[in-house]
Amino acid sequence: MREWKAKNRDKVLADKKAYRQANPDKIRQYRLIYKATNDHKILEGIDLNIEAGQKIAIMGDAGSGKSTLLELLTGSLQFQEGTLLVNGIPIGNHEIESYRKHIGVFYHEQDIFHGTLMENLAMGDESIHPNDLIELANTVGLRQYIESLPRGFDSMLEPTGKGLSTLYAKKILLLRAFAPKPALLLLDEPFELAGGEDSQKISNYLLSLKNTSVLVATGNLDFAKQCDTLIVLEKGKIKHAGKPMDVLKTAGKE
Repeated sequence: MREWKAKNRDKVLADKKAYRQANPDKIRQYRLIYKATNDHKILEGIDLNIEAGQKIAIMGDAGSGKSTLLELLTGSLQFQEGTLLVNGIPIGNHEIESYRKHIGVFYHEQDIFHGTLMENLAMGDESIHPNDLIELANTVGLRQYIESLPRGFDSMLEPTGKGLSTLYAKKILLLRAFAPKPALLLLDEPFELAGGEDSQKISNYLLSLKNTSVLVATGNLDFAKQCDTLIVLEKGKIKHAGKPMDVLKTAGKE
């Protein structure tokens, strides 16, 4: 494997540590409304507090707004009404690219680009070293695959992951989200393509992260029960929110 370029790694790590200590990700959404181009409300009246290190599961039927809610938190979508505060500051007042450096995202619409496996995972972040990725690769069920590649992390990947199975492509994208050990993780159905053993590893990893806020749109009830908060969306509105067992008890009565 080519020698990993460690230039500026210590500085980047120091910057990340300072960011975590001085600016824990506290996010507040108040009466948020997001509309599609046809003026149809995708999300309406969303009130949500996310404290640093909190684990939140988001559940709901297809089309309930789970993925849109996650995407709004990346700053990629412009909402029409309401407030979205990050560390007490409106998201529009943040330098959005700097903000996104502290977020790990996993969406099924993401793609692999033409470049090495390492380039696809690090996304230009020089603080990420292959040694840091091996254990994370084991978490997502990708370690054996990487170790089977003659050039390992220097293996070239084709655009859109051509030649890769859907399973491996999605695992690479999930590992990409984990790689920078971000302050905020936004994951859309990370368990969907994982087998039972890998799902458990992913669940255990997410729940063990002390300094990372985690929001997961999921149908995995076992994971949801272990989160700090469970949110149930219905037709773009929060129908239930609270401690998982309380929410499930209430929802079960309906």
